[in-house]
Amino acid sequence: MSEADFAGVVDANLTAGYRVAKRAAGGMLRLRPGRLIFISSVVGPVVRLARRTTPPPRPG
Repeated sequence: MSEADFAGVVDANLTAGYRVAKRAAGGMLRLRPGRLIFISSVVGPVVRLARRTTPPPRPG
């Protein structure tokens, strides 16, 4: 994975989490109870790259 690809993945993941939290925080502050739980995986991009480089199985 190149540096630019890695930076893009990190930026997308952090930006998405921030935007979700910002949108949800307004309603949550009015209602009081609640939690934000963010789940992520560092393996996802690696698995996708591995699948892309693995040739498809041959019949027979």
